[in-house]
Amino acid sequence: MSLKLLPQILIIFFLSYSASAQVKKAKHPRWVTKIEVKDENVVDNSGGFKYLLIDNQDNIVEKTIYRKYAFKLLNSEGIQNMSTISVDFDPKYQALVFHEISVVRGNKRYDRLEDSFIKTIQRETGMDRSLYDGSLTAIVDLSDIRKGDIIQYSYTIKGFNPINKGSYFSSFYQKFTFPCSRVFQRVIALNEEQLNFKYFLGAKAPKKSRVGSNVAYSWDFSADDVLVFDNNTPSWYDPQKNVQVSTYSNWSEVVNWALPLYKYDKKTIRNLIPDNNDRVLKDQILDAIRLVQDEIRYLGFESGIGAYRPNAPRKVFDQRFGDCKDKSLLLVSLLREIGVESHPFLVNTYLKNEIEKVMPSHTVFDHCIVNFSYDGKDYFVDPTVSNQGGDINNLFLPNYQFGLLIKQGENNLKRIETSPITSIEIQEDIFVNEIGKEALIKVKTEYTGSRADFMRSYFDNNSRETIQQQFLNFYSSLYPSVQTERDFEIDDSERSVSNRLVTTEFYKVDDFWQDAEDEQNIYAEIYPLELESIIQHTKSAKRKMPYWAGEPTNFTKTSTIRLPETWNVEPVSNKIEGLGFSYMSEMNGFGKIVTVKYDYKLAKDVIEADEVEDFLKKHDEIQSDLSSYITYNVKAANAKGISYIPILTSLITIILFSIFCFKIYKKYNPSNEISISNKKGIGGWLILPAIGITITPFVLIVGVLTGGFLDESTWVALGSYDAATRIEIGALYLFELVYNVGSMIFVILLCILFYSKRTSLPKLIIIFYVLNVVFQIIDIVLADLILSDVLTNTDYKNSSKGIIRGIIAAAIWIPYFFKSERVKNTFVNTYQDIHGAR
Repeated sequence: MSLKLLPQILIIFFLSYSASAQVKKAKHPRWVTKIEVKDENVVDNSGGFKYLLIDNQDNIVEKTIYRKYAFKLLNSEGIQNMSTISVDFDPKYQALVFHEISVVRGNKRYDRLEDSFIKTIQRETGMDRSLYDGSLTAIVDLSDIRKGDIIQYSYTIKGFNPINKGSYFSSFYQKFTFPCSRVFQRVIALNEEQLNFKYFLGAKAPKKSRVGSNVAYSWDFSADDVLVFDNNTPSWYDPQKNVQVSTYSNWSEVVNWALPLYKYDKKTIRNLIPDNNDRVLKDQILDAIRLVQDEIRYLGFESGIGAYRPNAPRKVFDQRFGDCKDKSLLLVSLLREIGVESHPFLVNTYLKNEIEKVMPSHTVFDHCIVNFSYDGKDYFVDPTVSNQGGDINNLFLPNYQFGLLIKQGENNLKRIETSPITSIEIQEDIFVNEIGKEALIKVKTEYTGSRADFMRSYFDNNSRETIQQQFLNFYSSLYPSVQTERDFEIDDSERSVSNRLVTTEFYKVDDFWQDAEDEQNIYAEIYPLELESIIQHTKSAKRKMPYWAGEPTNFTKTSTIRLPETWNVEPVSNKIEGLGFSYMSEMNGFGKIVTVKYDYKLAKDVIEADEVEDFLKKHDEIQSDLSSYITYNVKAANAKGISYIPILTSLITIILFSIFCFKIYKKYNPSNEISISNKKGIGGWLILPAIGITITPFVLIVGVLTGGFLDESTWVALGSYDAATRIEIGALYLFELVYNVGSMIFVILLCILFYSKRTSLPKLIIIFYVLNVVFQIIDIVLADLILSDVLTNTDYKNSSKGIIRGIIAAAIWIPYFFKSERVKNTFVNTYQDIHGAR
């Protein structure tokens, strides 16, 4: 062996021996009630192992806890997971003693304690959260473990945290998420007055007995009735029967316990921050908050006393790091230094309003924030949140709901006002210069509240190159060819006021348009990727427990597509609402601009069990509604000129209707009893129908020319339908064309008859008014039968308006032309009167 390695080997040996020496082996303490383990036949569906005994005994008088566990290994998974024994303890004030490690195999019991090597390691499980507790883990790896073995071990940990000052708090559960044949729980107190009990969900009271001059409380029961949790339950939800035991009687005792811990030397705080007397107090407060949040990094050594006692503010300021207590006390001291009343405020990050139900104890709190008063109003701020925005009126605070104010005289929990719901508002502008080609996309996103704080930290913790690539990866799921057009921009100018952060991104998408399956159309999809992640929720079968829906959020996205040509868009909208949320989508178009808007609001973070099925079902409906499309018929667009089919149809219609109308003009001459000598000219109310029939031919001509009846593209577009539908739609188009062209010829006839004051005019114009209504009714009925999937609400509304107008006109003018003396005295001429007998 090289002598150079000897020092290193000795150091390693010494450290290993020193760590292991902190764990001892000894007999069971005399105060422990010994519980024997009984073997049993366990069914195969019990998992990899089955607990036979869980034995928890706490001795408050001796500040010692005793634990014993026994379980039977049922298969290889149980052997893999349960063959290593591990126990955590804090060497600063605790001593760990193993009393038993044994393996029962059949009728034989093998003692493994004497031969076991106990390793101790410092794992620091909270290191990823910048928390270091200094605790050690004692580990025993058992060898030669087989299926059917019963492993049992017991130990005591002597020493309570001295910061507790003799106080005690614990929860004894009587229902578990795994089966256990026997559960024994026991707590020994100095006397009957020392402990207070609170029972939850029908938990049983303990049996009371004497242990010398002390008193013991114990529970002994079977816990084979397993509680199965529904998935995705809120952090505060606890449906397990349990008993809480505490030496505290009320919250004021907890306050009195905490007050000495948060004392500090005021002299050391002076001149820590620059003299800002020229700034208003409100701004000085914000300066102090920003200093502690952003310049004092979050790092905690929370072992032993340090778990509850903060370091001195001056020390935290100088070392530039601290945990929640350290940063809170530093901020409190700085605020007091500028004349602002301020106090530490203890909260629980999981329990929320359920903390009102628990027994008083300092151990129920896992976080510390700050309360301060300004201008007669209470404010709360979390000093551990870095990169936070907003003035003191717009500081976002997680929804802790309740906490304990560390202030002399406080005797109850204090409610925290909920921060405004955070929001994401997106304006997406899509520029399309040529149909079928690339699109340029500009995405402007405005974040507020915690969303702004999160994005601010995200930008600070990542390089611009990394962020740009992650943005690209995000959009590539919708547009695979997306590429950066130019670097993204960040506007954080409102950080110190409204906490509004704005990002602007610029992209080019070559594959904005996609080919449809029919090979005649191309389409572009508009989709709110950002909303998709918000509305996706964990699926859940029929449940009995509340469901965690996420933090309340307001989301709005407006996509504006700017196209190179006018786009026909039927306005559509959809609303989906339920308890705690609402969703709305709408699509509109005007000229060359198409607008798609999505709006989603989640107002509740927890959904009750009987509401979950409807909640998830409606969110599936929202998911199905997210896609919007703009479609373009390439073949129809490329089709130029006029189609021969409607032209030929129009010519035939003109010829036939002209022949028919000429015969009517010549042959139809109803008699009129009015003498020609008494006839009158066109005047009075007749002026109105005269104007109507005069302009109607021009309206019909314009309608035929601009309605697409004659365009080749209209008839080519029919190719996108199946053969039967193509014939039906084509026939409907021709029917409308024939009517419009025929009506035009007939109205020209009416004009000639009207101005020549023919006796045939009144009856023929009445027929026209009737046919106008009848045709429109027939047209909408046929269209509904053939194009029910295509017709929009606007189509139905327009048709209804046309029918109503026709009915009103008929109701006014038909009686008039039947009975009016003016009509009888005006329309008195026959064909012979005008042209003579032939």
